[in-house]
Amino acid sequence: MSDQTTDVGAAGPAEATQPPSDSMRLPEIYAKAVSLTEELAKLSANSPEYKAQQAEALKLLDTAAAMIDQVRLFSGNEDFSEHSTDSLKYLLVFAIRADLLSRQYPSVDDPDRDTKRIGILSASKGMFEEYLERCGDLGLGDGKPDELAPGARPDREAKMAQLREQMDLEKKLKELAQQLADCKASKKPIDEDLERAHLLTTLQTWLAKSKGQLGSLQQELSMLEQMAAHRRANPAVGGAGADVGAQADSRTRAPAQPPTVITKEMISEMVRTGQPINRADFKLITQGYGPIGAPTMTLQELADKEVAEAMERSQRQAAAEAERAQIDPDSEEAIDLETYRLRHQDEEFRDHVRRGDGNRYNMG
Repeated sequence: MSDQTTDVGAAGPAEATQPPSDSMRLPEIYAKAVSLTEELAKLSANSPEYKAQQAEALKLLDTAAAMIDQVRLFSGNEDFSEHSTDSLKYLLVFAIRADLLSRQYPSVDDPDRDTKRIGILSASKGMFEEYLERCGDLGLGDGKPDELAPGARPDREAKMAQLREQMDLEKKLKELAQQLADCKASKKPIDEDLERAHLLTTLQTWLAKSKGQLGSLQQELSMLEQMAAHRRANPAVGGAGADVGAQADSRTRAPAQPPTVITKEMISEMVRTGQPINRADFKLITQGYGPIGAPTMTLQELADKEVAEAMERSQRQAAAEAERAQIDPDSEEAIDLETYRLRHQDEEFRDHVRRGDGNRYNMG
């Protein structure tokens, strides 16, 4: 291990409320940035406190990344086994910074929010790739993101395998964190092997998260770039972030007309004169059936009509049953009548039901 790691030292306690200063060392800056990041999980993403702490944590992580590069803490000709646990943990600066930046969104009222979001996504994507590359240089992972063509969706099996790997790593990390917490609670000396295993599992978990995040960021970035290209090709659509559908509707939609209320007096006048209501004043548009005319009878007249039709049907049915009762069921006449009835039912069924209706197994 190089002598540069001895200049970094172990992480000491840091107060999250103190502003950063030029005299702060890397362990203090790292500890404060991690503390602020953990506190963000307890805050609402839309609150001013969240945005303020997010900006402060990003500033600290940027400073930490610059210090790491300045002292050349990690180099490509080293292996992670040559680094101590205290120095190896600073690899997390690049992953945490990328994740924190990806969760930064411009204001909804900002007309350039899509352009700013594209810049955020591009920067965050570069930081995740940097984390993968730095880990790969030290022998942690292959150092390459999963290749995905622009606009293409990731393979489902590969994505599921990646999620399972991430879940297994998170489960293992939780178990190791509990063991460390038990050691601290019992005031026993912390096992160095346990602490290193926890750190390596944390690095591997962030490797899996980074690859998943890169896919999501690329999809969002492609979508925003397509929207920006569409707006450049169609300037009349509006500025960045404009609702295309709402603007088109506002240009073409006619002003809303007040509804026509049909009163009792209108119906009485229509019944007395026999004249229907003017369709220019009364037009009900239903789904697929066009305009509906004005009513032609009162509710009482409609009820009387339905009762009369029901009585007529009942009388016809009773007469048919009485006629059938007078015929010998074994006679030729009865057989002909039954054959005619069944044939009529079959023809009526064929008239109303098309061939293939109801066959849910022949969908190809």
